Amino acid sequence: MILFFFVSQNSRAGLLVNFNEFLSGSNCTAKIQNLAKSWGSTNEWREDFNNKNEVLAVKTPTKKIGVWILLEKDPSTGLISATRLTPKTELKATWSKDSCDANLENIQVHTADPVSTNENLDDLLLQKMIDKKNDGLIYAFSPMMHLSVEGIPSMISLAKKLNLPLTFVLDPSSSSELKVWKSRIGIKSENILILHSRELTMRGMGVHYPSLIVYSKNRTFSGIYPGRQSEVAYTKYIQDFLK
Repeated sequence: MILFFFVSQNSRAGLLVNFNEFLSGSNCTAKIQNLAKSWGSTNEWREDFNNKNEVLAVKTPTKKIGVWILLEKDPSTGLISATRLTPKTELKATWSKDSCDANLENIQVHTADPVSTNENLDDLLLQKMIDKKNDGLIYAFSPMMHLSVEGIPSMISLAKKLNLPLTFVLDPSSSSELKVWKSRIGIKSENILILHSRELTMRGMGVHYPSLIVYSKNRTFSGIYPGRQSEVAYTKYIQDFLK
């Protein structure tokens, strides 16, 4: 099933970028855009603040959960690359400043995560959550960020008041503590999982703890709401997105 996803305009995961402006000066813009379209781009390009390469980078979701496109441009060499990122593979196309014929390369195959899949909130499970066509909340926390832990009881209370399903995701670097936190939080164990979704991390979840993302019955995602917030602030953010 092919689904459409849209990032809300109040997203805190990066500013929207004009595709043509980002590729200004390139003679290959049309070919790059056509390739991105064939990969399912929703054309919602945003700055990629987490890029570790010393290049300019933007990213966009696609019509399928867990599949994103990363576009990189090296101003010093004129080299441009587009990478289709999936939970298991990465396909990279590269253009030199002298040619618009893309060089395609499978650059990585991800191995299976050693943690049992029923402990992960991965893209497959996220897809199932979205397919239920309900509104809901996902709250990321880390034992190493005490404010994110302190915010758990109030988030449980708020979700009950708003009558919304709530899923907690644990910082993957603390995955060994999952059983401890399932017992400590005291809600259904299937609602406490390890953050292992490319879709959510590409949207900015896991950059900061705590962080909140809202999903809707219309199969859309809010932007990331980072940091410990008041109940009033959370309520306004959630209701503004879902109205």
